[in-house]
Amino acid sequence: MAQSHVLSALIDKRATLLGQINALEEQIAKIHDQLAHVDGCMRIFGYEGAPETSALPRRPRVGQLFEKGELSRFLLDQIRQHPDGITIEALAAGMRERKGWSPDDPRYGATITKRVRKSLGKLKERGVVVSEWKPGQRVTWRLVG
Repeated sequence: MAQSHVLSALIDKRATLLGQINALEEQIAKIHDQLAHVDGCMRIFGYEGAPETSALPRRPRVGQLFEKGELSRFLLDQIRQHPDGITIEALAAGMRERKGWSPDDPRYGATITKRVRKSLGKLKERGVVVSEWKPGQRVTWRLVG
């Protein structure tokens, strides 16, 4: 086999990846055990609710809310679907819905709206979108052209 060195390298890489998966699965199992112990301690100290609902997960850092380019792709898709224009608030609400975040959750409200506004500003600078304001209405955004 002329490419035995390639196969050998691929076999080694596969073994490395499997080793990483096994190590992570062991780590997850340890965390599950720790969580069960914390739940037990909560019950000992009188907690009567379901431990799963005791606390919301922490809010991700702002930089981790979206994958690279995810927000601008979403905005452009939404703007294409609304050729007459769409507001920042509607875009932010659509993104919260897409991500499965509650519209009543104060952790994301202002942050998402701010990120949408900033991303639209960048798209406007690149000449991709324009903002329009009509008396008695909110500013709407649409594609150029």
